[in-house]
Amino acid sequence: NALEEKICGQYRRDLQGIPLQSSLKGETAEKCCGEREKNPSSDKGKNTCTLRVQLEMPWMLPLVLGEPGVDAVYINGETFFHIWKPGGNGQNRGRTLADARISGGLADQTPLKTAELCRKAGKECYLALPPVFRLREREAFEAWYPEFLKAGFAGVLLRNLEELQFLREKGYKGALIPDACLYTFNREARKVWMDFGAAFTTLPYELNEREL
Repeated sequence: NALEEKICGQYRRDLQGIPLQSSLKGETAEKCCGEREKNPSSDKGKNTCTLRVQLEMPWMLPLVLGEPGVDAVYINGETFFHIWKPGGNGQNRGRTLADARISGGLADQTPLKTAELCRKAGKECYLALPPVFRLREREAFEAWYPEFLKAGFAGVLLRNLEELQFLREKGYKGALIPDACLYTFNREARKVWMDFGAAFTTLPYELNEREL
């Protein structure tokens, strides 16, 4: 009906006339990244096009730190530090020799050392929180929280609203980045996250090229 159309019309997707390439501050992503590739120190490329990498296994870290095109690294707290593993609490207890071999010699890497390695390589370092954050994960993070602050991560990658609530209760001042699973589908959803204090948002996988 007319009322429904008036209310919902502003949110409907109109793909007519939208170019295939999304624009970044008036430029295409291709042009932006091309500018950066030709001149890595260019403010134009540097400020509009960044590459962020999420790591699931510790052995990947040296490879990424040696890649000049990477700007930021998201570290999986479970596979790197066993934060949410029973008996873990970030101290790597219970890890085996096999774990050490798989991790490429970084089995005893602490959060502080990991963050420092990233900073020395000129890359921001974020902690990727777990997909599920129930009582066990909350208690483990509570116990590990002082070490988390000591490490000096630039911020966290949020996977659910429970993590946002936990960090708000703690008065956390680092960057909050909602992951793709928290679904920023439109400008209203983005505004909500900005009101929550998000540094920026991650677009959901479901959006197609034109919608992005």
